[in-house]
Amino acid sequence: MLLAGSIKIFADLKKLFLAHFFEDDIEISVPTLLAAKQKKGESIKTFVERFWSMAVRCPSSMTQSTVVETCRHNLQTALLAQMGVVECRTWKQLVLQGEQAEKIVVRVRAEEKDSKSRSDKLMRRAPESSSQLRRRDTLAMEVKSPSKTQLAKGGVAPGQACANKLFSFKDEHVVSLFKLL
Repeated sequence: MLLAGSIKIFADLKKLFLAHFFEDDIEISVPTLLAAKQKKGESIKTFVERFWSMAVRCPSSMTQSTVVETCRHNLQTALLAQMGVVECRTWKQLVLQGEQAEKIVVRVRAEEKDSKSRSDKLMRRAPESSSQLRRRDTLAMEVKSPSKTQLAKGGVAPGQACANKLFSFKDEHVVSLFKLL
């Protein structure tokens, strides 16, 4: 996959065409393999194919599982974080686990973007009166049911037991409240 604007002159096109369809004469060494990183926007499958094509041209005594693990360590950090420490011994395992991680990363980024846009919308609301702001900023409030004696006396007498407390939580503040705990 080519990025927009990546080819500016014919020489660039020629170089990319030959590199893609013909093996170039560049000798691949272990340091070259270690330096081959997954590019931004490059799918796991494309990167593994590119890495594999370099690895087969590398004259080394590394076992297949070592080469696969080397490829795995050269993936983007977000994918590695989602894949965890599960060991991959074959190219197929690497591609399968990587594709699962790609799906999770896409979903997490979409959720973060959605969450950010919702919070931005809340921040851009029109200003409200101070009493409305005070009510919205309260995470929980104590609600008491006054007894008949309290109503007659105008309050709770010292030493008198308070009625059961009932707390009311606003839905939009529940997550914030749990974070505070």
